[in-house]
Amino acid sequence: LIEQENASGEADYLLESTPTSLFNSTQQWDYPNAWAPLQAFIIQGLDYTQDKLAKQVAYRLAEKWLFTNYMGYETSKAMFEKYDVELIGKTGNGGEYEAQTGFGWTNGFAFELLNRYGKTISFNNTQELIEQENASGESDYLLESDQL
Repeated sequence: LIEQENASGEADYLLESTPTSLFNSTQQWDYPNAWAPLQAFIIQGLDYTQDKLAKQVAYRLAEKWLFTNYMGYETSKAMFEKYDVELIGKTGNGGEYEAQTGFGWTNGFAFELLNRYGKTISFNNTQELIEQENASGESDYLLESDQL
C-alpha cells in the first residue's frame, strides 16, 4: 500500500503531519487539522508492522510531527491540542471553541516519540527536507539507519 501510494502520488497529503481528513469543512476534525492521537495510530501502526519501508515512513512522520511540535513551542511557548498540517508549528483551527494549549495527549505523544526515536532524530535539516518535499510533491527521504 505504501509503495502504491508513493508511486501514484496519492500520499502527497502527508505534509507536516497527517490530517484527520482530506475534506476542509472548517470543523476541527477535518483538514487541515492534525491531532496527536491520530498521529499515534498512524506512526505506531506503521512502526509495529516490522516492514522496512513502513518503519521508514513511521520515522519520517514522527520526525515531522516532533518538528512541528518543537516549532510551535519555540514560537509560542505552548503545545497545542491540534496542529495545522500546512503551517509548521501553527495551531489548528475550526470547531466550536478556540484551540487549546498545553494539551496532555500532544505532550504525552511527543514524549513517547522521543522515547522511541530520540537517539536518531535530528532537526538539523528537517525544515529544508520539508520544503523540498512540499515543492516537489514527493519524498525522497529514506533512512539508511538499521536502528529503526
